[in-house]
Amino acid sequence: MHINFLNINYLLLILISYLIGSIPSAILISKVMKTKDPRKFGSNNPGTTNMLRIANKTSAALTLIADISKGYISLQITRMFIEDNSTSVLGIISIAVILGHIYPIFTKFIGGKGVATFLGVLLNINPCLAITAIITWIISAKISGYSSLASIITVTITPVYYLAFNKNFTYVEKSIFISLVIISIIIVCRHKNNIYNLLKKVEDKISI
Repeated sequence: MHINFLNINYLLLILISYLIGSIPSAILISKVMKTKDPRKFGSNNPGTTNMLRIANKTSAALTLIADISKGYISLQITRMFIEDNSTSVLGIISIAVILGHIYPIFTKFIGGKGVATFLGVLLNINPCLAITAIITWIISAKISGYSSLASIITVTITPVYYLAFNKNFTYVEKSIFISLVIISIIIVCRHKNNIYNLLKKVEDKISI
């Protein structure tokens, strides 16, 4: 089905999703929990891993839940306002919320890396896909010891998982697949400093 993205309803949904993604979860939680500002300590990244590094497990868990929720809620709101659950719209919304998280308007376009919010998107699209991504991340992090490498591996392989899941049902939602590929590229690019550190063997490790 052809979707007219100039339709004001679709534009509003895209804007709302971007704004939801822009909510600075880690920063707000650091203020509520009275911990260090994740933008100024550790890796300077307002995300789950850095919150675990500079604060505590509770703050990290709350950040993870909040960031996942942003991705899930954005798609769920969209499903409420479109009649046919158009995968074209859902794909664009997925990209919008990720861009909001990475380039949030509320914090001068400096945000996180999008992995947890991406997980929320996957959870809404297909819970089994999200679970598979989580397992991939855990295994990759356990073997390598690097959260960043695990994230890069997970987001890179997730579109392939999507194809595999849809093959079982004899169809492929092309627009969702394309959106997942675009999001994967965006997130990997956001990890460019981590990739540099990995190559130089100076990337911080995590213990699982």
